[in-house]
Amino acid sequence: IADDNIPSLLAVMNGFETNSETAASTHDVITQFLAVTEQFPSHLCVEHCELGYSRSHIEQLARKIAASLRHLGAGPESRVMLVLQPSADFIASILGILMTGAAFVPIDFGTPRNRISEIILDCRPLCVIAESDGSSFSDIAVCRTLEQLATDSSAVTEIRIPSEQSAAYLI
Repeated sequence: IADDNIPSLLAVMNGFETNSETAASTHDVITQFLAVTEQFPSHLCVEHCELGYSRSHIEQLARKIAASLRHLGAGPESRVMLVLQPSADFIASILGILMTGAAFVPIDFGTPRNRISEIILDCRPLCVIAESDGSSFSDIAVCRTLEQLATDSSAVTEIRIPSEQSAAYLI
């Protein structure tokens, strides 16, 4: 396979159209994800620790996370930090953050706590999503566990698509 054909091949394999008309209407990750999920809701989206999660499951979790983050004030130009192990929850969290229009700040789960504190003070996230209660950061940031965010009974219906100049993530 020629290198210049790989993006088209991957797009077709993942259910995306490759013509320019469709590409213009699905320019962002969330729009593309939702379009494919609508077509293939039961298809495997994420596999982690021998468990499979469908596209619709990840979408529902992402919408609950987005609803909770919006209640906290998440939107374009705000930042949400993720201190989670790689997992299906991590993917749903990224999608949920992007659904609010906010940028996500991924932090390696193994990063020392004092370094995470420095990053929090530097980027000033609206919220830190952590595996534990995040109490060691609660004096400098709002901290929530995924369980706290996912218990919101509402789900986001309106997806906020930030402008092309808005940040999607910070490293």
